[in-house]
Amino acid sequence: MKPLINKYQPRRPFSPNTGKRKFSSGSFIFILVVAALVLFACTQIWQSVYTLNLASEVGNLKKQKSELKDLAKKNQVEINELCRHSRIRELALEIFELRQTSSDSLFTLVPEQKSDESIGFDDLLNSLKKVADHLPVVTETRAETKEIYEFDKD
Repeated sequence: MKPLINKYQPRRPFSPNTGKRKFSSGSFIFILVVAALVLFACTQIWQSVYTLNLASEVGNLKKQKSELKDLAKKNQVEINELCRHSRIRELALEIFELRQTSSDSLFTLVPEQKSDESIGFDDLLNSLKKVADHLPVVTETRAETKEIYEFDKD
């Protein structure tokens, strides 16, 4: 009766040969190869998607760069337009009520020179004072020593 009990048990005891049979069968190696191929395919797809995203980003940046260059050119044209002499003249007339003067109403201011009487002793003193300001100053100083050791007290 004992052989019948072992034959109809719901579970067979695990033997070391069972693991070897599963590994040596072609199904385990086939699953391993298929998993490697799927991993390789996923890596290739990810790389192509990443490359396409980078390419679209580069295209957007080139477009943005050209737009900024166009904007800079438009701003430079506007600056040149605002700096025209005729525009400045109009603004001066409208805002500040300035008018262009004729050449007969222009005056040139010339500073008066000192008379010959004042040139002399005063100028000499002023010149000497300016020179004296830049001369080095020599003063007498004394250095005192402190007593460090007991036999220095003598």
